[in-house]
Amino acid sequence: MKFHFTRLVERAYPHFSGFLNQRFTFTFLFCCLVSVAPAQEKSSEDGTPQSAKPEGSPASVSQKFDLETFEGLGYRMGEIFSIDHHLTEEEFEAVIRGLKRQWSNAGSPDDYDSKSRQSELAELMRAHQKRSESKLSDRRAEMAKNNRVKGVAFLAELDASEAAIKTDSGLRYMIIQKGTGKPPNPSNEVKFHLRGSRLSGETYVNTYQSKQPANMPMTKLVKGLQEGLQLLGTGGKATLFIPPDLAYKDNGYGPIQPGETITMEVELLEVIDTAPPGPTEAATQQMRERADQYFNNLEKKSEN
Repeated sequence: MKFHFTRLVERAYPHFSGFLNQRFTFTFLFCCLVSVAPAQEKSSEDGTPQSAKPEGSPASVSQKFDLETFEGLGYRMGEIFSIDHHLTEEEFEAVIRGLKRQWSNAGSPDDYDSKSRQSELAELMRAHQKRSESKLSDRRAEMAKNNRVKGVAFLAELDASEAAIKTDSGLRYMIIQKGTGKPPNPSNEVKFHLRGSRLSGETYVNTYQSKQPANMPMTKLVKGLQEGLQLLGTGGKATLFIPPDLAYKDNGYGPIQPGETITMEVELLEVIDTAPPGPTEAATQQMRERADQYFNNLEKKSEN
């Protein structure tokens, strides 16, 4: 069976289809899983629902998982994609009927292709998107607030132990090995090893393990790492404790949650001078000759 969730979104919401394709595909899949559950009246001995769905349909995936796992999947999708809890029971049942039509290739509802119906669908999906984004924003704000509280407590305990040095910016660091080469400046490119961890102890990056040092311009690094590297000479090592305002702030990054304080163990391997080369001697001489000619012409004009 071929599913056309993407086409459905594009027709109902053309101006935002690029952004919504992936989001609503999973949302609709979640609802489909909910809608077909009552129809699965009996199961085989291994818990596989006996369904008339063709091979390759979403129902066939259940051969590997039990219904409780699918229920967990639905709940997780509801968390991620913010299924609209403002719907009444009657409205939600209407949504399920539409999804069952798509699932069984029963054809679209009456008046589905009319201009007025498509306009109403677009308005409904805009309202859903707005509520979903607001809810996600609120959750991220709450997460950032909680993580900042944890970070403040951690740094206060670190300060009390006097195990690390605190800079004016709020960075804490411990020098493990000073290094013998020159320290980098903001215009340099640096080659370094890095092991980054969250306060939970989870390691989110480890170039030692991959055996592939990072090579990046200083300007591309978070502020805390920039500052920490400038404390080291080539060959130096340090542990950095970086508060969120010197790291990823309330945005987060990958596995790093909004507002998190992070730890970085860094080893500076090489400082690469990336200053642009100056003009060649020939080009410099040519510029001087042009300048002399310009001023000579000015003098001649003033004499006349």
